[in-house]
Amino acid sequence: MHAVDNYDLAIIFPCYNEASRVSQTVTVYRDYLLSHPQLSQQKIVLVLVDDGSTDQTGLILDSFVGQPSTNLTITVVHYAVNRGKGGAIKAGVKAVRAKNYGFVDADLAYGPEVLPLMLEKLRDSDFVLAQRQHSAPANFYQRWRNFLSGSLQALVNYLVGLPKKIETQRGCKFFTAQVAQEVILPTIENHFAFDVEAIVRAIQLKFRLSLVPINVQYGSGSTVTWRDGWRYLFDVLAIADRLHRRVDRQFWWRLAGWLGLIILVLFGWVIVTGYFFADDFTWLWYGQKVGWSLTKIWTYRMSTFFSPVLNIFYTIFYHIFGYRAAVYLATGLIIHWLNALLAGVLAWQLSRSRLVTVVVSLLTALAGGAYEPLVWVAANLHTLATLWILLALVSYQQFLASGRRSWLVWSFLAVLLVFGTKEIAIVVGPLLVITALASWPSVKLRLTDWFHRVYWLLLFLLTLGYGWQQYLWQKDSIWVTAGHWHLSMDKILKIPLVIADMLVPLLPLAKIINSHQAILLIIAISLLFLIIIWRYRRWRLVWLGLAWMLISIAPTLLFITARWWDPLASRYTYLPRLGMVLILAAIIQYHIVNNRQRGVISRTVVVIIFCIVAQVILMYRAILTEYPFVYRSGRSLHQVLTEAAQQSPNKIYWRWGRPFEENHAHIIGAASTIANLEENDLVFLEQGADESLGDGDVLIYWDGLAKQYRLINQGGDANK
Repeated sequence: MHAVDNYDLAIIFPCYNEASRVSQTVTVYRDYLLSHPQLSQQKIVLVLVDDGSTDQTGLILDSFVGQPSTNLTITVVHYAVNRGKGGAIKAGVKAVRAKNYGFVDADLAYGPEVLPLMLEKLRDSDFVLAQRQHSAPANFYQRWRNFLSGSLQALVNYLVGLPKKIETQRGCKFFTAQVAQEVILPTIENHFAFDVEAIVRAIQLKFRLSLVPINVQYGSGSTVTWRDGWRYLFDVLAIADRLHRRVDRQFWWRLAGWLGLIILVLFGWVIVTGYFFADDFTWLWYGQKVGWSLTKIWTYRMSTFFSPVLNIFYTIFYHIFGYRAAVYLATGLIIHWLNALLAGVLAWQLSRSRLVTVVVSLLTALAGGAYEPLVWVAANLHTLATLWILLALVSYQQFLASGRRSWLVWSFLAVLLVFGTKEIAIVVGPLLVITALASWPSVKLRLTDWFHRVYWLLLFLLTLGYGWQQYLWQKDSIWVTAGHWHLSMDKILKIPLVIADMLVPLLPLAKIINSHQAILLIIAISLLFLIIIWRYRRWRLVWLGLAWMLISIAPTLLFITARWWDPLASRYTYLPRLGMVLILAAIIQYHIVNNRQRGVISRTVVVIIFCIVAQVILMYRAILTEYPFVYRSGRSLHQVLTEAAQQSPNKIYWRWGRPFEENHAHIIGAASTIANLEENDLVFLEQGADESLGDGDVLIYWDGLAKQYRLINQGGDANK
């Protein structure tokens, strides 16, 4: 409750364990106010707030209680539990009623001589902020302190959108009673980030700010620790998320820049060292065969899936760039960059949270266990399919926000593109449904538009027709007849393992356990995940992320693996991982924004960060273990076929024991595009088969020790 007294000015001193210096501070301010010609004529109160101190601060403050003069009063506010600087200032504001308020640090960094200047500025302003008077630092300690504080301030201002010139943490600020009621008291942060939130709120409410340069006297015995610094940064993130519910073009450009930098640092090396291998040669062969024929673009199918979009992609790239692998890999990284940015846009549309937006984009850019499409050219069909899916979802959400029908047209075109990319396109309809349910009030409002209803009808019919056609294509395919695709109960059982693998890489563990241990692990993971879902059940992004994962892993669960409990291959988790990213972003945002503990940050967030770092480390370990070999084998295949083409062989025999032994298609494709040979010019030998060569024939084999292909002529000489 406010005291009945009405003061001209209330000066608040937040004090936490300040027994060694607060007495001098209060004495200096008291004597100054009593002797100053103008200030001694005003009715002023010094509000000393004991912020739950554990030393003798409270007793020292009590010794000052009283009324040194008619116009000067000293009062003390006590409470038992430390609330932080912001909590102490708010308690001081509530304790007295005044026309103007101010707060000053208790360490005498700002002497009372600053008062006349601050109060003079307050006549024409609502909120006056003391700023450091910049001068040449006297010693190394001050230079180092200035550098650190300046860097931290620049980061903070960037995060919350404050002008660069404002220093938020100067412990001397004065403000009107209106600012006290509308800015200071409503602040949520009570610790060191209190100042940041107060300034941001004041600017948003259009209060007039003034900056006053003042010399700061740095004292000793600071109670601020490194933990306080980290807590301050996380609190600033919470402020930025709470108070900024809009994004501008500059925000997206900055985010795009950071995403590009991260992707370049993590994966840019593949542009220099990477090369084609395995199915890459098959797709380049398709690019050669399809040419510029619209009929072939529409009808040629790699394996059993409908892929005119990929036919166009490889036709264009093969005829323009040929075997320049760097171009293909760079394009894959650009597509991944677009996906990370679009994932952030979708997160913003669904959450209106900057923090969720940034976390979703960053985690998508990191790739984690879904790295394969970034280092393997042929796996780019997963990144392309994801790109069209995200475009469809983002465009639809944009229609919900604006009501412009053109966005529905773009969304439907993106759906058509994903249907022409890969059979995983079957999930785009269900993903549109769950994201629409997450925005149901807006969907319900827009359903009055007949164009919107037609969109959903066409989407339903298109999905139904595509699904039926896929069934006809797949039911008699080699994937089904040879048992590569098979639906059984063990596929359902391993769903928890597949989901958990998107956060904590479990493949190394899956390789060393047996089926009984796998069942126990799956049960434990399921129970843990149920607890997590229940804990965060009120957050729609958590449910959306779970539904996203279940929907998008469904088509790939059919694949047979070496052990039924193995997680999915990396490329198959690229799209499902976005569901996990949504869940993690929602949890991180919740704990950062709602962290009211004394700890720097929630333990849950620490665990998540640890898992993310571990995933990136294991990702690199997997890539650097496997891919130098496959890139080298691809280059060697290209080289040996170039040498073979120079001899114009009648037939090329391929010895058993080469890399990707079961994949003949990539050898056929490479031979066609590099050596201009037809499929009937190639003979694939079984183990132990006769290797006698006729006139004009050559034999190619894999030299395991040298890790490269070798060529043997009809005379029997190996090409070194």
